[in-house]
Amino acid sequence: MVNAYDVLGVAIGADRGEIRAAYVNLAKLLHPDRNAGGLHAGQKLREVNQAYEVLKDPERRSAYDQLLQQTRGQASRRRKHAAAVMMASFAATAAAVAVVLLLARLSLLDGTVQASGSSELVRNTEDQGSALKTASLDPAVEARRELPAQINAPTQEDTPSRSPVYATEAATVVGRRVTPLQTQDLNQEPLGAAPQHEWIAYHNDRFGFSIDYPADVFAADDRALGDFWRLFVSRDGQARLLITAGFNGKRLSTASYRQAVLDETYQGASVTYAPLRKTWFVLAGDKGEEGFYERATLACDGRIIHRWRVTYPANERETYSKIIERIHLGYKHVRGTGPHCG
Repeated sequence: MVNAYDVLGVAIGADRGEIRAAYVNLAKLLHPDRNAGGLHAGQKLREVNQAYEVLKDPERRSAYDQLLQQTRGQASRRRKHAAAVMMASFAATAAAVAVVLLLARLSLLDGTVQASGSSELVRNTEDQGSALKTASLDPAVEARRELPAQINAPTQEDTPSRSPVYATEAATVVGRRVTPLQTQDLNQEPLGAAPQHEWIAYHNDRFGFSIDYPADVFAADDRALGDFWRLFVSRDGQARLLITAGFNGKRLSTASYRQAVLDETYQGASVTYAPLRKTWFVLAGDKGEEGFYERATLACDGRIIHRWRVTYPANERETYSKIIERIHLGYKHVRGTGPHCG
């Protein structure tokens, strides 16, 4: 559910200065003089005014925060119940998948042993009697034999004829290797693997840029200001992706605009990453219990500014760092001048 803080694009713990700065920026952006005939802008401006009226007054804000906390508590309980049901279903599904994968591995391994003509059994031997002797080694020794590094599908030329005796011995070796296979976690992901998300693209043709976001994490707010302002809120309501674009009316330089953002939005924040280049900058760090990452780009020789910002619970940094990294990879914008500059 979108709340008054989301409408203004500020964190729940924002101070009065931040709230006022956000309100002033949006009010300028949505002013009728800049959006003549824009019905959607007028509706958005009314929402911004209502949100500011609630948050600017300490007593009204306190009462609103209590109501918001109660609403989130109820939603949290519903999510926990749903999560418990989902986890039980997932556990049953994972068990079934593990069994299927195990059987598939055994099938592949059995096919390899048969196709190789029991080559492992007869390696370094000169007759069938030696092969049978090798196959009759102690099971503990047999279990410690290293599995082939790669299983290749055999061709018809590579497949020798086999006697029932060889097939029986091959099956014995496979049986002795079931135990090591069963100790492996078939569902374990490689260390450091990023979780899979459903990525879709947000396109802003008016200002010439696009950005990918995980649709299974963030849901688009249906109250947006056309191409100027778009908010995406996480399913649990704890994180936000805010995308804005507009004209650089004061023709601020990248450094000057960066300083203005620091003064208006990140006063008192701990900024831990802040690269500054000729046409873009990044600000990342923590403010209270929230982490933030913001990228701003000055395009069209500085006439256009588009920004995207992710705020998230600081204790979920590892999860959102991977998401932010992927967002960065999918962020594209038109270089040079063109119709998007006017």
